[in-house]
Amino acid sequence: MIIAGGFGKRLLPLTSRTPKPLLSVNGKSPLERGIHALLEADVKNIAITTGYLCDETEKCVFDNNGWITDGEMGTDLNVTYYRESVPMGTAGMVFKILPFLSEDFFVISGDVVFDFPLREMMEFHKEINSAVTVAAVKSFSPTDYGTIISKDGIITAFREKPSWKQVISTKINAGIYIVNKKIAEKYDYGFKDFASDFFPLLLSRNETLACFEAKGFWCDMGTLDSYLSCNMHFSRGKNVMGDYVSISPHAQIEGSVIMNGVKVGKDSKINSSIVAEGASIGKGCVLENAIVGPYALICDNVIIKSGCVAEEGIVGKGKTISPAQAQRELFSDSGKIFLSGEEEKKGFHLGEALQKIAEERSILLFHDGSDRGKKFYNYIHGGIDSFGGKAINCETGFLTLASFSAMKKSALSIFVESTAKNDGVNITVFDENGITLSREEQIACEKNFSSEGPIEASIPVLKEEAVRWDAFFSYAFAKSQFEEYLSETNIFLNNTAPSRLLSKIVGKKGGRCEFFRGEEEIIEKGDCFFIDESGADVFCITKKGERISKIGLLSIAAVYYPQNNVSLPEHAPNGIKNLIVSNGGSFSLYGDGKRGRKKSNAFYNFDDGISIALAVLCAEALSKLTIDQMYETVPHLIFEERTVLISGNKGTVFEKLAASSEDDASAVLQKNFEKGRAFIVPQYQNAFKIFAEAVSSEAAEELLAVVESDISAISDEQ
Repeated sequence: MIIAGGFGKRLLPLTSRTPKPLLSVNGKSPLERGIHALLEADVKNIAITTGYLCDETEKCVFDNNGWITDGEMGTDLNVTYYRESVPMGTAGMVFKILPFLSEDFFVISGDVVFDFPLREMMEFHKEINSAVTVAAVKSFSPTDYGTIISKDGIITAFREKPSWKQVISTKINAGIYIVNKKIAEKYDYGFKDFASDFFPLLLSRNETLACFEAKGFWCDMGTLDSYLSCNMHFSRGKNVMGDYVSISPHAQIEGSVIMNGVKVGKDSKINSSIVAEGASIGKGCVLENAIVGPYALICDNVIIKSGCVAEEGIVGKGKTISPAQAQRELFSDSGKIFLSGEEEKKGFHLGEALQKIAEERSILLFHDGSDRGKKFYNYIHGGIDSFGGKAINCETGFLTLASFSAMKKSALSIFVESTAKNDGVNITVFDENGITLSREEQIACEKNFSSEGPIEASIPVLKEEAVRWDAFFSYAFAKSQFEEYLSETNIFLNNTAPSRLLSKIVGKKGGRCEFFRGEEEIIEKGDCFFIDESGADVFCITKKGERISKIGLLSIAAVYYPQNNVSLPEHAPNGIKNLIVSNGGSFSLYGDGKRGRKKSNAFYNFDDGISIALAVLCAEALSKLTIDQMYETVPHLIFEERTVLISGNKGTVFEKLAASSEDDASAVLQKNFEKGRAFIVPQYQNAFKIFAEAVSSEAAEELLAVVESDISAISDEQ
C-alpha cells in the first residue's frame, strides 16, 4: 500500500499543480520508484491512496516499460486506487481496507525516495516473525523525524521529532513498514497515524516490533531543500533538465533542477535553484538558492537570492529579491523561547499560538517585574485574547512559582523574564504537569506560530477586565498546611523573590526571618538560606559555617521529614532515592523519558528550593536538633555536574554509550563505577551534561573526568 494523498504544503509552489508523489526526481517520481522497488520484491498487487489532485495520480498507470497516461495495465501488475475524500492520516485508509490486504503487507509513504531492496526487509520480517517491521535509516538530523530506539533488532521505544536534548538514537523511521494483517485486525481502533498511535499501542501490549536497518540511499522529499538534494544525489551533482526546455547557450546553470518547458535567457546564472515547469527567466538574471514557481515570469536583470516566486508570479525588470528570513524553531532544548528586544510583536503571535494548543486549559501569565518583561507580557496577553482566550494575570513571579501554579490550576503557565544581557526575554511555558511543554506540544505551537498578520498598535492589559489569581497566596497556603512547627524558626535569607515568599510563610506561623545583602554579613548570625532568583536552587550556610548544598538539604529532609511521592527528575541521585524509601517515604520520577512527565504535588520536590528549605525547617522543629546536628547524622552525598561539548553526532555518541545499558529507551543513561555512579543527559545539539554521585568531591571529579574522556573518545572516532 502506497500512501500518496498528501498535500505537500512545504513543497509549494512546486505542488500547486503536481501532487508530491508525482514530482520528478531526476526523471522518475517517488511513486514510480516505489512501485519499481515493490516489483523487484515480487509484490504485484498494489493499493494507492489518493487525495490532493487525485485525478492527476489516478490517471498514471505503470507497466514494465515505464509510465504511461493511458492504455492497458501490465498483466503482471494489479493497481487499485482508494480515494480519500478527507485526509485520513498515514494509517486511516489502511485500516479501512484491511479486508482486501494480504497476510503481510507493505506500507510505503509516497514521498520517500530510496534505493535499498525491499526483499531483504521482507525476509527479515519473516525471520523475526514480528507484528510490524519498520525500516530505519541513519540520519545526522534526527530532530526532523521520528527516532527509533532498538536493541538486537527489536524496537523498544519511539520518539517523534525529538529535541536535541531528547536525541538518544540516530535511527529514524523511514516511512516503510511491513504489517501483519492479523495484528492490525486485532487492534483495529480506527487509528489515523502509525508512528504516533498504532505503534505505541503495540509496544504497550508487548507485541514484537522489529527494526530493519536499511543500507542505502533514503530521502524524505518533504521540503524544497530535500527535493533539490534528492535530485542532486541521483544526478551525481549535475543539472536535472526536463523536456522541451530552451536554454540560451550563454546561460550558466549549476546544481539546479530545470523542469519541463522552462526558458532561460542570455547571460543568466542559475545556481542551486529549482525552476518549475513553464517558467520563463529573462536575460542577465542571477538565481542563487531560488525557487521559481510554475509559469512564473522573471524579467531581465532580476536577482533572486534565497527567495521564492509563487506560481504565475511576475518579477519586474531589474528587481532584487533578498534572502527570505528562515523560520526558526521557537523552543530551545531547555524549553525556553528567546525573543530579542525588537520582537515584541512576535509575543502577540506567540500568545495566539499558545491559545490554539491550550484547548480547555486556562493560561496563567507571569513576568519578572522588569520593564521589558512587562512589555512582552502584555503582547502575549493580547495574542491570547485575540484568539478568544482569557489569560489569567498573575503579574510578578518567578520560575518555580509559575511551575507550581500550572499544576495547581491544571493550566498552561507562561513566565517572561528579561535576559541577563538585557538583549531580549526568555519565555518559559509549563504544562499542567508543571514541566516545560512536551516536544509534541512544542511542535504543535511552532506549527501554529506565524510572525505575519496584523496586531493592535498597543496591547494594554486593562485592570478592570483582567482575570487575576494570587499565585503567592496559593503557594503559601499549599505549603502552610504542612508547617505547624515553625513558630520557633529564626533564619536569615538573601533578598530574592523566592526568599521573600519563604519569609512570609515562616512569618505567618510565628517564625522570624531577616534579610542580608551578602555572605560577608552572615558570619555568626545563624542559619542562612540562599535561594536563587528562579526559586529552583537553594543552599544553606549554618551557624557553624558549614555550607550545605541542595543535595545535602534534601538528604536532611529525606531522613528527618520523609514524605510520600516526592518528585524527582530522572537523573536524581540514587542516594536520595534510597534515603527517602529507607525512612518511610516514597518518590516518583518525571521527565521526558519513558517514565512519563507528571510531577506530583508532594510537599517538597527536587526543583523547588523554597519547599526544600521549608522541609528542613520542619525537620529541625520536629527533631529538636539544629541543622548542623542533623547534617552530621545523614550521609554526605556529593552530586557534581559538568557540561561536555562534542564535535561528532550526538545521537551516534549516545548510542555507543548506551550499548551496554539495559535501559536504552531512557533519555538518561546511568553508568555504575566502584566509587559511585554517573548520569549522562543529552543537552543541546553538541553537548551532554554529566552528573556524578559519589562519597567525596575527589571521587565525583574522577568520575566526571572518566565519563568525559569516554564521550570525547567516541566523538573523536567519527
